[in-house]
Amino acid sequence: MGVEVEGIFMKLLIVTQTVDKNDPILGFFHRWIEEFSKHFEKITVICLQKGSYELPNVEVFSLGKEEGAGTWERVKRFRRYTKEHSKDYDAVFVHMNPEYILLRGWFWKRNNKKTFLWYTHKNVDLKLKIAEKLVDTIFTASKESFRLPSKKVLVTEHGIDTDFFVPGNKERIIPLITTGRIDPVKNLEVAIRAVSSQENSNKTPLVIVGKGSNEYMKGLMELDPLGRVSFKRPVSHRVLVNDYLQQAQVFVHASETGSLDKAVLEAMSCGVIPITSSEAFTGLLNDHKDLLLFKKGDEVQLAHNINMVLNLSDQKKDALTKQLREKVVKLHSLSALIPRLTKKIQS
Repeated sequence: MGVEVEGIFMKLLIVTQTVDKNDPILGFFHRWIEEFSKHFEKITVICLQKGSYELPNVEVFSLGKEEGAGTWERVKRFRRYTKEHSKDYDAVFVHMNPEYILLRGWFWKRNNKKTFLWYTHKNVDLKLKIAEKLVDTIFTASKESFRLPSKKVLVTEHGIDTDFFVPGNKERIIPLITTGRIDPVKNLEVAIRAVSSQENSNKTPLVIVGKGSNEYMKGLMELDPLGRVSFKRPVSHRVLVNDYLQQAQVFVHASETGSLDKAVLEAMSCGVIPITSSEAFTGLLNDHKDLLLFKKGDEVQLAHNINMVLNLSDQKKDALTKQLREKVVKLHSLSALIPRLTKKIQS
């Protein structure tokens, strides 16, 4: 049963990249759709591609990337789906891709469909600037996660499934870890050099879980002649939690995006201590800023902080991980985020 607003039950269109619960990067959004479905009479999803999903009360339409559909075919499908099913939704929630608003923003305005964009990235381009003019509200996780000045921005915090990303009872045998896209903007060179520069650093290997271009991966491996970094292929979220995050001690985050990276919050929810250079985490980690925050690009400071954290007593580590997880649960849990978004969409 949906949520009644002013005598009617609202229906929502969600536009996203991927609906696939096993996708190593975007699999988390499956849970977002599940949570949204608890608050609306009907959910329709249009996605770039689809894989495995279990959403019994949700209708999913793919633009066909998984079938090899080209760009123009995907555009035609998008226009067709939004028009043919216009009676199946009262509002639109676009996740991360402002280009969909450029394609259909005027259509939605003419048909009185309020439009909402979720965007968490420092990049500001012409697409985003145009989309900002067409939407009613822009949701973002932190003030650093949306860099285009706008009165339409609403900071809502992130949405981490804290019932899924849990600490577990496994031995913390992985000293250092980082997960997500392997991309130059992640500045992994800093993390690798920090590990390689340490004395006895064979005792503190770094595990990197993710995928990047062959050229970039080769360059990273050349920074690690002694084999102190272990590269692992992308895995499903379940494997990520069970085999990696629940067994890791420290999450190394040298990214230059400056935003509130979801991967860091997921790690914190699993009891992993973060060390980050992102200014977006200042408020969350301020009580421990000398230990958990380092200057962007400063591998010497990062190496120092890694040693400091790894050398904490078990008692201090346990207290710190508990405190950090409690912050994620309180501020960034999915069960808290979706009602916040829903309230605004239905207002």
